[in-house]
Amino acid sequence: MIGERRHEAQIRLSVAQEPEAILRLDKIQVPFSWGICRRGGREQTDDGKSGATFHRSEAMPVGGVRKDGFFSHPPYIGGVGYVWAQFGPITLPEEPCVFRVWVGLMDGGDPSDGASFVVEVLDEQSKLHRLAEKLGVQKEWRELVADLTEFAGKKVWLRLIADVGLNDNSTADWASWGEPRIELKTPKRILSVF
Repeated sequence: MIGERRHEAQIRLSVAQEPEAILRLDKIQVPFSWGICRRGGREQTDDGKSGATFHRSEAMPVGGVRKDGFFSHPPYIGGVGYVWAQFGPITLPEEPCVFRVWVGLMDGGDPSDGASFVVEVLDEQSKLHRLAEKLGVQKEWRELVADLTEFAGKKVWLRLIADVGLNDNSTADWASWGEPRIELKTPKRILSVF
């Protein structure tokens, strides 16, 4: 063919998978209540005399890396145990999803032996399901993931627990929950052309 021109172009494609956040607990006003449970005792609301806390917090530093979320501390005055927070009710999507959060002990405290971070779900029949647990330590955010697939499409209450741990040592258990969110289990795909 006369006058035919041929052009070649090189195209690079990149496919990335990115989790789709459905709900960020610290950014949307999801109702929550909190309380304590001392070793061998019953869960109760805090009377303000235990040293425990659970509240929203911004820019919490763990290992120098700052994240928004929730700050908590287990009880230590009058006996040790755990602090709990209950969020909901939350109606989960029909699609399988997970609860994902970064856990660690906020910078600045005395040496700590760590704190136990627990994720539970309370279902509509008032049955409690323990889904995930991880030891949180100083100077490092650790990812904690709880699979919510069995509760797809259902109304649940999400429970977060920070416990002083097996040694019952509450020193600097500045339990930080970074970027707590519910995400679709199957990440959405993002196609980039460049």
